[in-house]
Amino acid sequence: MKIIKAKVWRKIDIQINSKIKYDNPYKDIDIIVTFIHESNKIIRLNAFWNGDNEWIVRFTPILTGIWNYSINCSDENNDINYIVGKVEVKENEQNLNIEKHGFLKISSNKRYFEYDDNTPFFWLGDTNWQSFNLNNYYECNYPNCNCHNQFRHILNNRKEKNFNVYQTYFDTSNGNIQNSENMWIDKFNKINPQVFIDVIDKMFEEIVESNMIIALGFGLHYVTPSAIKEDELCTFAKYIVARYSAYPIVWITGQEIDLEIENQHTYDIWKNVAKIVKLNDPYHHPMSGHMFSHPKK
Repeated sequence: MKIIKAKVWRKIDIQINSKIKYDNPYKDIDIIVTFIHESNKIIRLNAFWNGDNEWIVRFTPILTGIWNYSINCSDENNDINYIVGKVEVKENEQNLNIEKHGFLKISSNKRYFEYDDNTPFFWLGDTNWQSFNLNNYYECNYPNCNCHNQFRHILNNRKEKNFNVYQTYFDTSNGNIQNSENMWIDKFNKINPQVFIDVIDKMFEEIVESNMIIALGFGLHYVTPSAIKEDELCTFAKYIVARYSAYPIVWITGQEIDLEIENQHTYDIWKNVAKIVKLNDPYHHPMSGHMFSHPKK
């Protein structure tokens, strides 16, 4: 049995290797990893495809002590079904707010944000829409700047202002990444894990290390669900939840999700995306939707 050392409220990645090759690992199989704490607390996570025959389950332990885990695959013939392991969790160094207080939640009276330990949280931030797609991670276009990282330049600026929220969404229907490959290998049908490894994962890590909550969505009002089929958008959302729900997240679903073109009913699509997120997020991060401001007629 594999034994992994971890710290409470600090994510770990557990690698899963399949001997069986699949035509489209992004869609062909589901891998679910169940973590059971010694107190009988259960966290059930989807693993995400990370390229070749590798899947990752990304787990943030919310309690110290022993977590036993087991792997289940939708392909009954895959040997990974027999893998079990153990995570031994100790206290962390408490350098970040998440380490001190845990994930964000809604207060018992449903009116405020607070951390897991009931410490109040005051939302302070702005929006950097489509930042994972539009902010260059390897060059900076700011005048007379030699930092060579536009994303980090903007992040550091917000960090200096003591912002504690980083709000953005994926440009799912386009997929272009500045100075990198597209995040789709086969548009809407097969994700490009290497782009996530080389760029997007690093961005998430820097946001967390900057002591910020990530307010995250999957696209833009009627534009995204008009360009991508509902089932494809839901599959992408499920993948993103598997890859990033172990981070300090608030789900905003998308930008201005109630803004529609006549007879398109894209708001209903976004509500179905939100259902997929809720179903697959075992941490139960706060969820809402970024809404359009409709003026009174």
